Amino acid sequence: MRMTLKYVAEDTDRHGNVRLYYRRNGRKVRLRGPVGSPEFLTDYRRAAARPKESRKKSPPKPGVLRKDSLHWLCAQYYKSTTFAELGAGTQKTRRSILERFCQRKGNGSIDLYDADAPHTC
Repeated sequence: MRMTLKYVAEDTDRHGNVRLYYRRNGRKVRLRGPVGSPEFLTDYRRAAARPKESRKKSPPKPGVLRKDSLHWLCAQYYKSTTFAELGAGTQKTRRSILERFCQRKGNGSIDLYDADAPHTC
């Protein structure tokens, strides 16, 4: 008799070994033992009972810029032809000013900045 359980998937690795996983809501949990074994059923129940993980934004990884941050906007400006056409001294000065500002406020969303508000730095 073949046992079928919801959300159980079989994957074959590069060596031909069959591995069992519980897959649901973007999660993948490895299940030990052959189907129906006590270890398998324990792992299956544990994986099924685990609550859904929240879809909150995770903090950005180091070195990765959020697309709505001031750091990202400055990086786009540095890549632009407008910036490339400036003289070397002007580029250095502007980059220095923008980098200091980004160190203090760069992780915030650019949506927080109002273009019509008085500028105070």
